Amino acid sequence: FVAAFFGQVNELHGEVRNGAVATPLGTLDAPGLADGTAVDVLIRPEALRLGLAAGDAVTARVMASRLLGRSSWIHLSLIGPETAKHGPSEGQAGHLHFHARVPGRFLPAEGEVLSVGLERSQAFVFPAASPS
Repeated sequence: FVAAFFGQVNELHGEVRNGAVATPLGTLDAPGLADGTAVDVLIRPEALRLGLAAGDAVTARVMASRLLGRSSWIHLSLIGPETAKHGPSEGQAGHLHFHARVPGRFLPAEGEVLSVGLERSQAFVFPAASPS
């Protein structure tokens, strides 16, 4: 709740295996959480590093981009076999949506494919919130 309170976050769900949780953007440490624990992974939009798609990098298609004063807001869709199991940020089956905030003017065209990296210090793993 607190992480989302201070601004929008990208949210994934997973399960701890061998002290970490696998995400489409890479594996994150889950310190202090037992294997099998259901977790929520919260990723700040500033944690996504975008660049030219190359090699075997994680890639995403640009859905939209907007200039927000001193930064740009990029709506992305990751497509691939690993994306469908991490909801609820899912759109259609197999598509996982993320938002990235990039300093300055960066307005890639709709449909452009970019590489996506993760600044792990801005990704957080918490035990899954229990349904109310």
